[in-house]
Amino acid sequence: MSKKFGWVDYANLGAQIAQARAQSATHQELMQQTRLMQSESQRKNTVIQAKQYLVQCENSFNKSSMIFEKYPYYTILRLEYIAEEFRGSNLQSLFTEIQDLRIANEFQINVDNKIRDLRKEDSVLEEKLSELRDNMVGMERIGEAYNCIIQNEGLKDTEPKYNSIRNYLTENNKKRKRLLTIAVSIVLILSYTTGLFPNTVRGTSEWNGCDVTEDGFYDCDEYGQTEYFLGSLSSYIDPDDDWNDWNDYGAHWIFQINVINFNDGSEITEYRYGKTYPKEWSNGRCAYIAFTNAEGQSGSIFPLRNPSSSDTYCNEEAPLMLIIPEFTVLFLFGLFYLLSRRVFRLKMPLEIEEQMATKLRNDIIIEKTISSYENVSSDDEIVNNYNYYSENISKNFPTENTYLI
Repeated sequence: MSKKFGWVDYANLGAQIAQARAQSATHQELMQQTRLMQSESQRKNTVIQAKQYLVQCENSFNKSSMIFEKYPYYTILRLEYIAEEFRGSNLQSLFTEIQDLRIANEFQINVDNKIRDLRKEDSVLEEKLSELRDNMVGMERIGEAYNCIIQNEGLKDTEPKYNSIRNYLTENNKKRKRLLTIAVSIVLILSYTTGLFPNTVRGTSEWNGCDVTEDGFYDCDEYGQTEYFLGSLSSYIDPDDDWNDWNDYGAHWIFQINVINFNDGSEITEYRYGKTYPKEWSNGRCAYIAFTNAEGQSGSIFPLRNPSSSDTYCNEEAPLMLIIPEFTVLFLFGLFYLLSRRVFRLKMPLEIEEQMATKLRNDIIIEKTISSYENVSSDDEIVNNYNYYSENISKNFPTENTYLI
């Protein structure tokens, strides 16, 4: 045992408490079976156990006079406990034979009289008896917390070890997450720019001297050339190719910015972001807009388009949903992030986790005891009080099993 708290061996006291609990368990079992009794066979078994319980109580009562001479306070306290438990068991409601009822009633009367007579003996001090009662109540109230403190003493190195392993794993996981995140980001970017995802051609143009026609189109003196930017990100599409040469390319995305300058001095900027299918052209351009601020055109990010009424140039049905490549990249990156949180979660050794969980549970029990019991305000007080109660009780209780009742 740890010398820090001065723990002593109270094996005999533990045996006494165990005996009391066993007798109490019998009493509780009788009470439960009485409530659940549904058949004659169950009733017979319950009556047999009730008789056995009555015999146990009588044996303790018969030994009490001899034990009293050497351990008066123990004898009185045990008889008080037996009397209280016996009264609560209500055995009389189980017995049907007159003889059993008479014995049960006589025992209750005899044990109550015995307790009263023993408390009148000159060797018994009421103050001492009251003190021992308080000590036993105190032991019961702080016993669990005391055992938790003992257990925590053996786990005192667990928390530093747990924190050390946790810090190591956290730092290690951060490095692995960082490296893998960079690697995945590079892979996604390269996949996007090298054609695994549809390429995007980005460009801007400026139209000057424009007027609006009756049909709502723009009639401009100078339409200007498209100036492509980030052209290197379109790996297999050369933005400088002739417009008709784009028939050789597969489906790709186009992001256009048109600055339109009107003759009246006004200016508007139109954005178009959509998917084009050059190989599907028949007598015009086959393209579907995912986003635009141009009037008269769909501006929805996910439009439901019906080309049969609005686009007569396409040979195929328009896709029901247009998901721009950037969204695809972000979605895959988000999916990776969620998976990485699971893959790189902390995996503490099971033994350390169980020890830490035990310590945390013990700390909660200790804290509840301190907050609910006015006689203790710290771990040391719990230990000191428990030791004091135990030592005081052990001086007045038997140390040999033959004296137990």
